[in-house]
Amino acid sequence: MHVILGTIYGVAYWLTIQVSALVCVLLVTILPVLTWRQAAARACASAVFLLTGTRAKRFGFEQLPEGPSVVVANHASYIDGVLLFSILPTGFSFVIKAEMQQVPLAGFVLKRLGSFFVQREHVQSSAKSARQVMRAAVQGRPIGFFPEGTFDENPGLKRFHKGAFATARTAALPVVPVVIRGTRRLLPADRWLPYPSRLQVEILTPIPANIVSDSTPVETMKVARDAIAAVLDEPDLLRRDHDGPAD
Repeated sequence: MHVILGTIYGVAYWLTIQVSALVCVLLVTILPVLTWRQAAARACASAVFLLTGTRAKRFGFEQLPEGPSVVVANHASYIDGVLLFSILPTGFSFVIKAEMQQVPLAGFVLKRLGSFFVQREHVQSSAKSARQVMRAAVQGRPIGFFPEGTFDENPGLKRFHKGAFATARTAALPVVPVVIRGTRRLLPADRWLPYPSRLQVEILTPIPANIVSDSTPVETMKVARDAIAAVLDEPDLLRRDHDGPAD
Protein backbone atom coordinates (compact mmCIF):
# COMPACT_ATOMS: atom_id res chain seq x y z
CA MET A 1 0.00 0.00 0.00
CA HIS A 2 2.84 2.39 0.87
CA VAL A 3 4.40 1.84 -2.56
CA ILE A 4 1.07 2.38 -4.31
CA LEU A 5 0.39 5.64 -2.46
CA GLY A 6 3.93 6.81 -3.21
CA THR A 7 3.46 6.07 -6.91
CA ILE A 8 0.14 7.91 -7.00
CA TYR A 9 1.72 10.92 -5.31
CA GLY A 10 4.68 10.90 -7.71
CA VAL A 11 2.45 10.71 -10.79
CA ALA A 12 0.22 13.50 -9.47
CA TYR A 13 3.30 15.63 -8.78
CA TRP A 14 4.56 15.17 -12.32
CA LEU A 15 1.14 16.01 -13.77
CA THR A 16 1.15 19.21 -11.74
CA ILE A 17 4.61 20.05 -13.05
CA GLN A 18 3.56 19.38 -16.63
CA VAL A 19 0.44 21.55 -16.46
CA SER A 20 2.42 24.35 -14.83
CA ALA A 21 5.17 23.97 -17.42
CA LEU A 22 2.72 24.27 -20.31
CA VAL A 23 1.29 27.47 -18.85
CA CYS A 24 4.83 28.73 -18.29
CA VAL A 25 5.87 28.00 -21.89
CA LEU A 26 2.87 29.92 -23.18
CA LEU A 27 3.52 32.92 -20.97
CA VAL A 28 7.26 33.20 -21.57
CA THR A 29 6.61 32.89 -25.30
CA ILE A 30 4.14 35.75 -25.55
CA LEU A 31 5.40 38.17 -22.89
CA PRO A 32 7.79 40.71 -24.45
CA VAL A 33 9.66 41.94 -21.34
CA LEU A 34 12.18 39.82 -19.41
CA THR A 35 10.96 40.88 -15.95
CA TRP A 36 7.38 40.01 -16.96
CA ARG A 37 8.48 36.58 -18.16
CA GLN A 38 10.41 35.99 -14.96
CA ALA A 39 7.46 37.03 -12.79
CA ALA A 40 5.11 34.74 -14.72
CA ALA A 41 7.51 31.80 -14.48
CA ARG A 42 8.00 32.46 -10.78
CA ALA A 43 4.23 32.27 -10.27
CA CYS A 44 4.02 28.99 -12.21
CA ALA A 45 6.88 27.48 -10.20
CA SER A 46 5.32 28.63 -6.92
CA ALA A 47 2.03 27.01 -7.95
CA VAL A 48 3.73 23.61 -8.25
CA PHE A 49 4.95 23.65 -4.66
CA LEU A 50 1.70 25.10 -3.34
CA LEU A 51 -0.57 22.59 -5.12
CA THR A 52 1.56 19.58 -4.16
CA GLY A 53 1.89 20.55 -0.51
CA THR A 54 5.67 20.99 -0.75
CA ARG A 55 5.88 24.74 -0.29
CA ALA A 56 9.26 25.45 1.30
CA LYS A 57 9.70 26.98 4.73
CA ARG A 58 11.84 30.10 4.55
CA PHE A 59 14.50 31.13 7.02
CA GLY A 60 16.73 34.19 7.11
CA PHE A 61 15.16 35.98 4.15
CA GLU A 62 15.39 39.27 5.99
CA GLN A 63 19.15 39.02 5.37
CA LEU A 64 18.81 38.99 1.57
CA PRO A 65 20.33 42.24 0.24
CA GLU A 66 17.87 44.63 -1.39
CA GLY A 67 20.15 45.34 -4.33
CA PRO A 68 21.83 42.90 -6.74
CA SER A 69 23.85 40.05 -5.31
CA VAL A 70 25.38 36.70 -6.18
CA VAL A 71 23.50 33.81 -4.59
CA VAL A 72 25.32 30.49 -4.16
CA ALA A 73 23.45 27.35 -3.08
CA ASN A 74 24.08 23.66 -2.58
CA HIS A 75 22.80 21.35 -5.32
CA ALA A 76 21.07 18.03 -4.64
CA SER A 77 18.18 17.62 -7.09
CA TYR A 78 16.65 18.51 -10.44
CA ILE A 79 14.10 20.56 -8.53
CA ASP A 80 16.63 22.92 -6.88
CA GLY A 81 16.57 25.51 -9.66
CA VAL A 82 12.79 25.56 -9.82
CA LEU A 83 12.60 25.96 -6.05
CA LEU A 84 15.07 28.85 -5.91
CA PHE A 85 13.43 30.55 -8.87
CA SER A 86 10.06 30.33 -7.11
CA ILE A 87 11.33 31.72 -3.83
CA LEU A 88 13.89 34.40 -4.73
CA PRO A 89 12.72 37.87 -5.80
CA THR A 90 11.90 38.41 -9.47
CA GLY A 91 14.98 39.49 -11.42
CA PHE A 92 17.41 36.69 -10.58
CA SER A 93 18.98 34.84 -13.50
CA PHE A 94 20.72 31.51 -13.05
CA VAL A 95 23.90 29.97 -14.38
CA ILE A 96 23.08 26.52 -15.72
CA LYS A 97 25.07 23.71 -17.34
CA ALA A 98 25.00 23.87 -21.14
CA GLU A 99 23.37 20.44 -21.51
CA MET A 100 20.05 21.96 -20.45
CA GLN A 101 19.86 23.83 -23.76
CA GLN A 102 19.24 20.49 -25.46
CA VAL A 103 16.28 19.53 -23.27
CA PRO A 104 13.05 20.06 -25.26
CA LEU A 105 11.09 23.16 -24.14
CA ALA A 106 13.22 23.53 -21.00
CA GLY A 107 16.10 25.02 -22.99
CA PHE A 108 13.75 27.46 -24.73
CA VAL A 109 12.13 28.54 -21.46
CA LEU A 110 15.47 28.98 -19.69
CA LYS A 111 16.76 31.19 -22.51
CA ARG A 112 13.62 33.32 -22.40
CA LEU A 113 14.14 33.73 -18.65
CA GLY A 114 17.63 35.16 -19.14
CA SER A 115 19.58 32.12 -17.94
CA PHE A 116 23.28 31.71 -18.71
CA PHE A 117 24.62 28.41 -20.02
CA VAL A 118 28.13 27.28 -19.10
CA GLN A 119 29.99 24.55 -20.98
CA ARG A 120 33.06 23.61 -18.95
CA GLU A 121 34.32 20.94 -21.35
CA HIS A 122 35.21 23.51 -24.04
CA VAL A 123 37.61 26.22 -22.91
CA GLN A 124 36.60 28.84 -25.49
CA SER A 125 32.87 28.36 -24.95
CA SER A 126 33.34 28.42 -21.18
CA ALA A 127 35.34 31.66 -21.35
CA LYS A 128 32.70 33.30 -23.53
CA SER A 129 29.94 32.25 -21.11
CA ALA A 130 31.95 33.57 -18.16
CA ARG A 131 32.32 36.96 -19.86
CA GLN A 132 28.56 37.14 -20.47
CA VAL A 133 27.82 36.39 -16.83
CA MET A 134 30.43 38.91 -15.72
CA ARG A 135 28.96 41.68 -17.88
CA ALA A 136 25.48 41.03 -16.56
CA ALA A 137 26.70 41.13 -12.96
CA VAL A 138 28.65 44.36 -13.54
CA GLN A 139 25.46 45.87 -14.95
CA GLY A 140 23.74 45.09 -11.65
CA ARG A 141 21.86 41.92 -12.54
CA PRO A 142 21.37 39.50 -9.59
CA ILE A 143 22.63 36.03 -10.44
CA GLY A 144 22.21 32.61 -8.86
CA PHE A 145 24.84 29.85 -8.99
CA PHE A 146 25.09 26.23 -7.96
CA PRO A 147 28.87 26.27 -7.49
CA GLU A 148 29.14 22.49 -7.16
CA GLY A 149 28.23 22.44 -10.85
CA THR A 150 26.32 19.16 -10.67
CA PHE A 151 24.80 16.59 -8.32
CA ASP A 152 24.40 12.83 -8.13
CA GLU A 153 22.77 10.17 -5.97
CA ASN A 154 25.44 10.42 -3.24
CA PRO A 155 24.53 12.83 -0.41
CA GLY A 156 27.09 15.43 0.55
CA LEU A 157 28.44 18.87 -0.29
CA LYS A 158 30.93 18.64 -3.16
CA ARG A 159 33.85 20.87 -4.07
CA PHE A 160 32.95 24.35 -5.35
CA HIS A 161 34.06 26.02 -8.58
CA LYS A 162 35.19 29.61 -8.17
CA GLY A 163 33.31 31.21 -11.11
CA ALA A 164 30.54 32.64 -8.91
CA PHE A 165 33.04 34.21 -6.56
CA ALA A 166 35.19 35.69 -9.33
CA THR A 167 32.03 37.20 -10.79
CA ALA A 168 31.06 38.71 -7.43
CA ARG A 169 34.52 40.19 -6.94
CA THR A 170 34.66 41.78 -10.40
CA ALA A 171 31.15 43.21 -10.05
CA ALA A 172 31.68 44.22 -6.40
CA LEU A 173 28.54 42.39 -5.31
CA PRO A 174 27.78 40.66 -2.00
CA VAL A 175 27.79 36.86 -1.95
CA VAL A 176 24.75 35.24 -0.34
CA PRO A 177 25.17 31.58 0.79
CA VAL A 178 21.90 29.65 0.61
CA VAL A 179 21.07 26.23 2.03
CA ILE A 180 18.45 24.04 0.36
CA ARG A 181 17.11 21.08 2.36
CA GLY A 182 14.70 18.31 1.41
CA THR A 183 15.00 18.32 -2.38
CA ARG A 184 17.22 15.24 -2.49
CA ARG A 185 14.44 13.26 -0.81
CA LEU A 186 11.79 14.84 -3.03
CA LEU A 187 13.49 14.12 -6.35
CA PRO A 188 16.99 12.58 -6.20
CA ALA A 189 19.24 11.86 -9.16
CA ASP A 190 18.39 8.15 -9.25
CA ARG A 191 14.58 8.43 -9.16
CA TRP A 192 12.04 10.02 -11.50
CA LEU A 193 8.95 9.95 -9.30
CA PRO A 194 8.85 12.65 -6.60
CA TYR A 195 8.39 11.54 -3.00
CA PRO A 196 6.79 13.61 -0.20
CA SER A 197 9.38 15.79 1.50
CA ARG A 198 9.61 18.86 3.72
CA LEU A 199 11.50 21.59 1.89
CA GLN A 200 13.47 24.42 3.46
CA VAL A 201 15.42 27.32 2.03
CA GLU A 202 17.67 29.24 4.41
CA ILE A 203 19.50 32.47 3.64
CA LEU A 204 22.77 32.61 5.56
CA THR A 205 24.69 35.74 6.52
CA PRO A 206 25.77 37.49 3.31
CA ILE A 207 29.42 38.24 2.66
CA PRO A 208 29.48 42.04 2.13
CA ALA A 209 30.63 43.47 -1.19
CA ASN A 210 33.61 45.26 0.36
CA ILE A 211 34.92 42.01 1.87
CA VAL A 212 34.36 40.19 -1.43
CA SER A 213 36.30 42.92 -3.26
CA ASP A 214 39.18 42.76 -0.77
CA SER A 215 39.43 38.95 -0.90
CA THR A 216 40.47 36.50 -3.58
CA PRO A 217 37.69 34.41 -5.17
CA VAL A 218 39.11 31.30 -3.48
CA GLU A 219 39.01 32.98 -0.07
CA THR A 220 35.38 34.06 -0.55
CA MET A 221 34.54 30.61 -1.88
CA LYS A 222 35.91 28.98 1.26
CA VAL A 223 33.94 31.29 3.56
CA ALA A 224 30.68 30.65 1.67
CA ARG A 225 31.23 26.91 1.41
CA ASP A 226 32.14 26.55 5.08
CA ALA A 227 28.98 28.46 6.05
CA ILE A 228 26.79 26.13 3.98
CA ALA A 229 28.58 22.97 5.15
CA ALA A 230 28.17 23.98 8.81
CA VAL A 231 24.36 23.89 8.68
CA LEU A 232 23.59 21.52 5.79
CA ASP A 233 22.11 18.19 6.82
CA GLU A 234 24.53 16.30 4.56
CA PRO A 235 28.22 15.39 4.95
CA ASP A 236 31.04 17.66 3.84
CA LEU A 237 32.69 15.54 1.15
CA LEU A 238 35.85 17.64 1.03
CA ARG A 239 36.47 17.19 4.73
CA ARG A 240 35.81 13.49 4.41
CA ASP A 241 38.31 13.17 1.56
CA HIS A 242 40.86 15.52 3.18
CA ASP A 243 40.95 17.48 -0.06
CA GLY A 244 41.11 21.19 -0.87
CA PRO A 245 38.68 23.35 -2.83
CA ALA A 246 38.75 23.28 -6.60
CA ASP A 247 39.80 26.15 -8.82
